[in-house]
Amino acid sequence: MSKVIGTAGGTIILPGTGLQLVVPAGAVSANVTFTISALAGKVVAYDFQPHGAVFNVPLTFVQDLGTTAYRGIKVPPTFVPAWQGGYFADSLAINETTGVTAVTELIPASADLTVSNTHHAQVSFQIRHFSGYIISVGRDDE
Repeated sequence: MSKVIGTAGGTIILPGTGLQLVVPAGAVSANVTFTISALAGKVVAYDFQPHGAVFNVPLTFVQDLGTTAYRGIKVPPTFVPAWQGGYFADSLAINETTGVTAVTELIPASADLTVSNTHHAQVSFQIRHFSGYIISVGRDDE
């Protein structure tokens, strides 16, 4: 999915994935073509382009968890359970079989696991630059 967003900001919704990327006013200094691709596999992961783009104001990544299998996730016993965003520079860092991903940066996330007729559980975090991002449910501190 690609969309041109300028200095006034905007929102990109990736159909079928539950991902919404909010680009606030002033995040970019000129029109930028944002491209988001969902990566295949067990991990809720996305590739964001243009790679290397840095933003004047952080963007907000919002993942609707209703499109994921978050309720059935079993965090390995050695992992610390915590909702976070994770930045990875290359999709080769993702183990397609286990879902374990080596990330370069962990980002504090807000998780709202409330579910009602009008609200789905969601996780959100701030993005300051582009490449790949995942939703992380735990980390190995070893």
